Amino acid sequence: MVELTETEKLEYQTQKYSVLVTNGTTGNQGSGLLFYPGSEDRLYVFTCAHVVDQAEEVQASFLLPKMAEQNDYDVCHLTAPKEQIIFSPLDIKTDGESGQFQHTHDIAVIVFHKDIGLHLDCTAYCLSEAEDYMPLYVQGYPGGCRDGEEILFALDRAVGKVKAAVPKSPFFEFRVEDGFLDTGDRELELRGFSGSPVWDSTDQEHSVVGLMSAGKRENVFRSLVKAVKMRYVQSIMKNRFGIIMETKLPWIPEEDVADRGELRYDGTLPPMEDRGTVQDIWLTEQQQRIRALVDELKLGTAIDLCQELMEDTRFPVCSKENKLLFLKHLMYCYDTCLLEHESSALEQYMRQEGLIEEHDTGRWLTKLFMSQRYEELLHFAEEIPKEDKDYPLAEFLGTMAKAFVLKIGPEETVGLYVDAQERLREPAKDLATESLYLQIIGYVYDIFYHMPEKAIRCLNRSYRINNQPIICEALAGAYYHLAIRDALNEENRIIIERIDYENLYKARQCFLIIIEQEDELCFKGAIKRMGWEIFHTFAFLNDFYRILTLYPWMKEEFLFKNDADRRDVEMICANVMIQGGSIDLSQFSALTDEDCLMFQTGAEINRFMNAWGTGGPPPVPEVAQELDEMITKAENLTAQVNGDAKLTFHRSLILLYSSGFRLFGWNVLDKMRQHYQKILESSNQQLIEDMGNVIFECEHSYEENIQHFQTAFEQTPSMRSWHALLGIHIRAGNLDRAEEMYQDLLSNHKELYQDAPEYAYRDYLDFIRDHHRDLKNALKYFLDGKEQFHDQDIVAFWETELRHFTFNFNEPERYEEERYPFVEKELIPPEVYYRGALMVYTENLNGLKADEMFQALPESPLRILTWEEVKYLVWREKIEPVNDPDWKGMMLERVSGILEQYAGEVWGDTVTKTKLINRFKINRVCVLDAWTLYLLAVQGKLNQLEQLDTVYVPHIAVDHLLNEISRRANPPAREALNFMNTCSNIYICSPDFSSQLKVREKVFYDEPASVVALALEKECIAIIGAPYTGEALLRTFFADILRPTQIFIW
Repeated sequence: MVELTETEKLEYQTQKYSVLVTNGTTGNQGSGLLFYPGSEDRLYVFTCAHVVDQAEEVQASFLLPKMAEQNDYDVCHLTAPKEQIIFSPLDIKTDGESGQFQHTHDIAVIVFHKDIGLHLDCTAYCLSEAEDYMPLYVQGYPGGCRDGEEILFALDRAVGKVKAAVPKSPFFEFRVEDGFLDTGDRELELRGFSGSPVWDSTDQEHSVVGLMSAGKRENVFRSLVKAVKMRYVQSIMKNRFGIIMETKLPWIPEEDVADRGELRYDGTLPPMEDRGTVQDIWLTEQQQRIRALVDELKLGTAIDLCQELMEDTRFPVCSKENKLLFLKHLMYCYDTCLLEHESSALEQYMRQEGLIEEHDTGRWLTKLFMSQRYEELLHFAEEIPKEDKDYPLAEFLGTMAKAFVLKIGPEETVGLYVDAQERLREPAKDLATESLYLQIIGYVYDIFYHMPEKAIRCLNRSYRINNQPIICEALAGAYYHLAIRDALNEENRIIIERIDYENLYKARQCFLIIIEQEDELCFKGAIKRMGWEIFHTFAFLNDFYRILTLYPWMKEEFLFKNDADRRDVEMICANVMIQGGSIDLSQFSALTDEDCLMFQTGAEINRFMNAWGTGGPPPVPEVAQELDEMITKAENLTAQVNGDAKLTFHRSLILLYSSGFRLFGWNVLDKMRQHYQKILESSNQQLIEDMGNVIFECEHSYEENIQHFQTAFEQTPSMRSWHALLGIHIRAGNLDRAEEMYQDLLSNHKELYQDAPEYAYRDYLDFIRDHHRDLKNALKYFLDGKEQFHDQDIVAFWETELRHFTFNFNEPERYEEERYPFVEKELIPPEVYYRGALMVYTENLNGLKADEMFQALPESPLRILTWEEVKYLVWREKIEPVNDPDWKGMMLERVSGILEQYAGEVWGDTVTKTKLINRFKINRVCVLDAWTLYLLAVQGKLNQLEQLDTVYVPHIAVDHLLNEISRRANPPAREALNFMNTCSNIYICSPDFSSQLKVREKVFYDEPASVVALALEKECIAIIGAPYTGEALLRTFFADILRPTQIFIW
């Protein structure tokens, strides 16, 4: 018997959920996902909106397994009219290029009547979120199913991996493995797959993460496919049909989730009654939109829509019952965003309209609890009669409030509602109520009883049922409190070494959902509720980016209990800011004068240390004087400060003296020991150890230090001891050995960073960038490690950085889209952004956009032009070339010698070259370098390029030509640039990271190598005219390279 892989086992188990969907009007066929809640006379099929566009009726066919392992199935065929097809209320439909409609939310839910004789098991899958690099499989009906064909034979699959799960987009992208596609016609292969369920290949419990929507571009570019996220299906099912579908977080282990116990109801809520009048029908439809916006966490947009609808002339004549339901949605938005003034005004309006008396009881009970007004809650709950529909909620919340008011044990509060396994003792009336109960119980376990493990299990189950942002916040808070629980000392201060980073990383994951998915108004509410936990989670992880981006939110929105708490946050942020060597202290209000003095001096010290403290080039004599002046200033200031500030100055002076010792051989060890003695008097064990290591390093030779710190690492392996050893190599200038340590860490010591893998990769990328190391390793480890990155902002940042470093300026609009948010967050100065954008558009020969970026640069009579600005200005003929007399680039007098060089070359073989030439005659596509374009211009032969199908030119070749015209007047080079800008079959683009690596791993990477990498990616030939082309490149890739004289008429 054939042994099945785990994925193949999952495929057998999930075949019964794949549906063949036929548009009864057009005859087009697609796929879908079956859902049956368990006790209704209806079942549901989820598919893509474009599959059932314009359908008068839809047919669904699916397998009814008898013995799936033996492929023994019955087949069920059902039909539904168009009235039973439900689209997303947020969907906007536009005409597509192929005559098919394009949908912003490509989702449809089809409702089918279930005959009493049709036996179906309750659906047993969960919904989940796609994550970058998650392995997937798709099951559906590519090509549809012909008349008379067994649908089991038509059912097929494809496997792949998520490429990009953009948080705020309705879609994610994944790449289908080419073994499942005909690379000659990928689009044809995928027809019929639209609407197919996309499953997480790693989840044995069956999780659906999306529905396959469409290939990228018409030719399914690079096997990339879009899938629509399941949260939009979940929203329709909850808001339209009152059915809650469970959603799990893929990185949460099952032991962190409370048992569901026996299933006592099928997830359905009481059905929403039809509202009779035309106006009521209108308002009901608008409520669908509002609920969908809330589910998308676009609460600001939902509020704006509600306020707009209330101004509509139809609103006043709607029924009171319908208006009350509508206004409850608006009130939910106000309460979630903590807009107290707006919620009070709305409640007053509801009273004036006769919709409520004093308060909406259920909402007021919940609000009192969540705002920690526990005594007021108890008094209010006692006045609610038992026959009131909200009495069970009042009794429950009153019991929970007693924990805070009466200080009684858990057995008298939460224990009355959940058992030892955190399961509800009695069934709630529906899943929404169960979710609320578990949310509140989790909160009480965490905040009052300080039992975060139990809180986590309750909150995880609550979030699976009803994935609301407030539940995710509370869950993150519980993970945070568990992470720091054993790190608190007697003074209630956190000892960093004792933090449980595994759970801190889970807190970070939950907080990233909030940060990345919530709109601005919703996130303001999150900061007011959980800002302390959010900020300190990233602070304890030393995540400088998030510390800096969260600080403005904390400053404006968080309600600090006292100045000491505000100072704590400001100290953390200021410590990060001074790392770059400068700081603006005007943005801090709680720092003391001593703090400001400390940070201002610290910034100056860091500016010096950044330049000379990590094994840089030998310093010039003036550096010694600068260092001496800095030490004198710091010694004087040390006498003026006290407490932590004094300790910080002692630390800074040890580091400054160590620089003088290392750079200039100063006799300063006694001075260092004096300051170390002061540090020994403190209780800061981490600082004592760090400064002790600095002094030890100065007292011993490089070899002795290596032996000492290597032994310390082997005896106590940790990221801390590893970094101590790494610093020895860096400060000694042995960057090769330092880089070997990084590679060894990432390959062989994953146990050291398994709790927070993303930070290890980010640290290595920082090292490569800061020390100008080989970009091959940066690309390799970015591609290998990107699946560990959960912070999409960081992925975008590093992708942009690496594109910049490797001269990959494809899709220049992406630079603006991805980089400008860093300007808005004040992480990149505007002039740095505009200068980068100027370079991107100049290298793409986009004159209008380059002009726009140059004009946006700040004007200053003292500003010195950068070389990138010079290249732009010369190209746009705004200034003359610099006329460098020593420049020996492209010159007419070199041409004849270069042509003779080509004629005398012997690399490659005649047979291979002939095959290449014949291949080119059939497929007239090539990649050119700058020298080829220059030589064609000199010969007056550029027009030969117009006869080719496609010509690619990498950005690095464009940059070469721009350099030539900027150094000295060069008419042929300028002519080549102008020709590229007007010839319609010439495309400026660069190879992606994977294609670059194929070449970088074998040869030195320069312009000719870039041409080869792009040719490999485009599956065409590389035409290289550069006379300096390396022998290794020619020997290694001779089967892909031709010289210009072998192709063009010369």
